[in-house]
Amino acid sequence: MALLAVSLTTPALFAATERAPAAQQTQSLLPDDLRPRALGDSRPWEVGLKFQVTSPAYAEAIQVYRNHTLSAGTIATLWSSTGRALSTVTFEPSGQTGLDTVQLDSPVQLEPGDDYIVSYSAPQGRQPQDQRQFTRSISNGVLKAEPNAGVYSGRLGNFPTRTYRASNYHVDVVVSTGGDGPTTPPPTTSPTTGPTTAPTSEPTTAPTTEPTGGPTTEPTSQPTTTSPTTSPTTAPTTAPTTAPGGTNFPTRASTGTPSGWSPRTTVNGDYNVTTAGAVVQDLRIVNGSLNIRANNVTVRRVEISSGQINNVFSRQCSNGLVIEDTTILRGSTDIGQPAIQFGGYTARRVKIDGPSEGLRVGGKDYGCGEVRVEDTFVNVNAYAGCERAGSGIDWHGDALQGYNGPKVTVRNSVLKLNPTPYCIGNSAFFYPTQGNTSADIDKVLVSGGGFVFRLDTPGTVRNLKVVDDSWYYGPSHNQSCTGGITWGAGNEYVSYNEGTGAWSSKRPLSCLGFRG
Repeated sequence: MALLAVSLTTPALFAATERAPAAQQTQSLLPDDLRPRALGDSRPWEVGLKFQVTSPAYAEAIQVYRNHTLSAGTIATLWSSTGRALSTVTFEPSGQTGLDTVQLDSPVQLEPGDDYIVSYSAPQGRQPQDQRQFTRSISNGVLKAEPNAGVYSGRLGNFPTRTYRASNYHVDVVVSTGGDGPTTPPPTTSPTTGPTTAPTSEPTTAPTTEPTGGPTTEPTSQPTTTSPTTSPTTAPTTAPTTAPGGTNFPTRASTGTPSGWSPRTTVNGDYNVTTAGAVVQDLRIVNGSLNIRANNVTVRRVEISSGQINNVFSRQCSNGLVIEDTTILRGSTDIGQPAIQFGGYTARRVKIDGPSEGLRVGGKDYGCGEVRVEDTFVNVNAYAGCERAGSGIDWHGDALQGYNGPKVTVRNSVLKLNPTPYCIGNSAFFYPTQGNTSADIDKVLVSGGGFVFRLDTPGTVRNLKVVDDSWYYGPSHNQSCTGGITWGAGNEYVSYNEGTGAWSSKRPLSCLGFRG
């Protein structure tokens, strides 16, 4: 693997790893022992490989290098050059990592001279992505790929055609050749686990529209995963705690699991909820996520360490999710994913303390409904490694980020981003024009980031409190100030005491607010 740690600009690289096709019934384009050295950012992507064949062949299977973000499974597609889906396969849920192969339902004939694309959906982002590995043409047997063969789309399940820095997304096709037609497809292989080496990723600029800049990369970091457990259906035993009152903002002490709380059950690994209307409460999850796969689930008094709450599975959103008095911590491993995603949820008295991503508002493609955030405290810290000069990490963290999001309503909440001198993050509140709908903001305190508050869609903003001098570029950046945003009363710069939630006025805040 030392050979593969350099970019594929050296012609001898694939010559050294290329396998002789004549002795094989099936072949793929990329070496089976190729391991990713970097991961993309945390936005959802469709990523793939554009390829051709030099003589007639049959596509037999699709290969994907799985990391921890694909533990819930994914869907992969073989496309024609015009964007017609020729075949689709499902990668089933698995806690394993490594190269995984799933055969097509039936082989697909491939013709020389035509372009084909094989891709898969990465709903949580963080897909394997190594830049500059497709700077030249490569081939193996009848398979070949031109420069910039790695392709992507910012919409899951869409035909991917964009390219970004000659990236390799570690998706491949398996084909058969010869006069006897297709072979019997090989059995599905279990992922082969292999350690990856953290790279030094180049700083990139995050896309601001349906991506023009492509997925950015960050260092590989894979938390431990375990087999899912069964769904909890315990009914509530006590009423929720009282919402914070008074004029102060919520704090660590007034949000999350109540003081003196202890769990009834502790789980190591993922916890899946598949019963509609279930109530999940008094649960602690360590090194795993709470996966919601049914509608109208209530999550109450739950603590998650090194994990998240995710309510999209197989491109289907589980709406009506209510999350109350719940704590999500960074834990021993920062997973680099939003603490809560995607949409169709209400977060009430939630504490998110330490992860590198906070709340995600998205999932319109999956049928996710509106998001409401109340009496909540979000404190996001920089991605691991950002404390070091020269780390090369391009952290685009947000306390709340909208991407293809439904309407979001935020009330009486704190959204705080803690940058380092080497990683400034994105915004405390980031809701640009990337497929987002509208926002309704009232009594919200924001702090930290390049621009602390960014709203580029229609919306109403009242009682927005921006912590003075907490930004790198400016306090707010709103592209719809002259049309679409209602800039109401009470928007101002403030001083702020994080421990007590107390604040005091300093001066009014304009909608544009570039230089304060």
